[in-house]
Amino acid sequence: MTESNAASEQLQFPLTWKGRIIAEVSAAGTRESIANLLRGFGKDAAPERGRTSRKGTYVTYRVEVVFEDRDVMRQIMHALSAIEGVRTVL
Repeated sequence: MTESNAASEQLQFPLTWKGRIIAEVSAAGTRESIANLLRGFGKDAAPERGRTSRKGTYVTYRVEVVFEDRDVMRQIMHALSAIEGVRTVL
């Protein structure tokens, strides 16, 4: 078992995820897209705009979501990473 799989096996659900989503500043409506996606999963989390990169290329959005189980976590993380302009989900 790899180290990342071992850490994943130890997750306790429900799990509160305090995540960061890094997106391109030029991508219009990213904050709204994140909020709409989370609403679609029954989550009322409102993404908060964070810092902008030094060169002004990327912006961070902070969000707090409770995952009921591993499958929901994977579905939401995958869907977030598929939003246009999103580069990283941490």
